[in-house]
Amino acid sequence: MPNDSRCYLEVIPSMIHQNGLKVHQFIGNTKLMSVLKGDAYGLGIQRCALALKDVTDWFAVATAEEALAIREVAVEKPILVLGYVPSSQIQEMVRHQITLTVISVKDVERIQSALEKDERVQVHIAVDTGLTRIGLFSQTMTASELVEQARIILKMDGIDVTGIFTHFAVAGSSDVKDQNFTTSQYALFREVVSLLEQEGYLLGIKHCCNSNAILENPDMYEDMVRCGKFLFGFGQSHDLDLLGCELAFNLQARVVRVAMSTANTNIGYGRVYKTQRPSKIATISFGFGDGYRREMGENTPVLVNGNRAKIVGRVAMDYMMIDATEIPDISAGDYVTLMGHNDSKVIMPNEVSHLVNASTNEIIGNLNKRVLRTYLDENGKEI
Repeated sequence: MPNDSRCYLEVIPSMIHQNGLKVHQFIGNTKLMSVLKGDAYGLGIQRCALALKDVTDWFAVATAEEALAIREVAVEKPILVLGYVPSSQIQEMVRHQITLTVISVKDVERIQSALEKDERVQVHIAVDTGLTRIGLFSQTMTASELVEQARIILKMDGIDVTGIFTHFAVAGSSDVKDQNFTTSQYALFREVVSLLEQEGYLLGIKHCCNSNAILENPDMYEDMVRCGKFLFGFGQSHDLDLLGCELAFNLQARVVRVAMSTANTNIGYGRVYKTQRPSKIATISFGFGDGYRREMGENTPVLVNGNRAKIVGRVAMDYMMIDATEIPDISAGDYVTLMGHNDSKVIMPNEVSHLVNASTNEIIGNLNKRVLRTYLDENGKEI
């Protein structure tokens, strides 16, 4: 563990590599696009890219800066930027052979105007089939209207269309209405692709499925799937078991004080928690200033020396308290596990996110730079 750190995130790149292999085995001959947006969900984009470069076919990121960070560590796999790239960065994307997402004719015109004479840029066309976020859009969700927009882009100078994709809104839902909606999204995408291909257009790589759809919609894989959370071992436990993926990180925070309190002692801001008995209260150096949610107080679990305890009172910016009354050996300087493995026990991210009605992506992605990142080999040694 890092010497004397107040909190840290242990990341195990070899486990990320193994998870990538497991996902690739699951999808068979379909290409794998590893999604590393949000600094690889907060785990560190460069280390994660290096861990996955030999098992993935593509990378996807949200920003130009993330794409360049991957290129900085000499990873030459194709990269798709899913988000907006400012005109001032288009030239750099071209130099580093980074593929852009285009979402409208106007967007392509903006990109086109940033190109030098005779310069070309590779793009994937996003098609909005019902998420109503980005992509070619039709108010009536009519394939012919979407095809008309795509046709214009496919004919534009300096633009090499090497892929086309859509994004599902409710993939993985068990609700029948949601499942039908995913089916309708895919049907619209298929219709757009078929009409364009019938006209002789070459569309390159086609992709629709995100992480949840990999499990639920194998008939919609197309040429490539996009996978994020499973590569890092978070998501629903039954999904991870099906894939054979394991959690690739542990979040640890330091105990700074252990105090014995009497019954009826107020704990934390707002006096929202009062001890019901004489209690051992441990103060942990972690709070919403590190990325936890303020409402994670009351019943959010932690692990101490292989034993479960719960947060009591409100989570503050820099501290939170746990009831350690049932923990026999705990003292200042110990570390507690907020997510991950501790001895033979584990707290999965979805267990924490469920308590505050959040996604696991949000909980992990919110961990900020105050949380030290450290990287371990398969034997637990820092690398």
